[in-house]
Amino acid sequence: MRIGDYEIIDTIGDGNHGVYHTARPPARLGVNDPLVTLKVLDGYGSADDFKRITNELRLLHSLRSPHLVELLDAGSVDGRMYLATRHYPTGALDRAGDGFARSARVAIVADAARGAHHFY
Repeated sequence: MRIGDYEIIDTIGDGNHGVYHTARPPARLGVNDPLVTLKVLDGYGSADDFKRITNELRLLHSLRSPHLVELLDAGSVDGRMYLATRHYPTGALDRAGDGFARSARVAIVADAARGAHHFY
């Protein structure tokens, strides 16, 4: 399956107004990573939907910190908006269950807090 010039490898899951996939990045991105995380956003038929999605993209684009995921690309194809970020194989902390030791979970939360603190 393809979304634009991204080759979908697997579906990670859904949440936060979209479905997350692992995908092969197109050469145009110029990244050396073999995979990216591609979020395909649920519809944007109304003006409110479009506003919500563009606000999310503006926020992600403005957040630059080594403690937060990096936005690589965003676009729309075949009536679906998407955004691509760096891929982290361990995935979201809330889906990791017991896959992380307590010390690793604490370190991840600390990194997220450092990322948020960077902007205040």
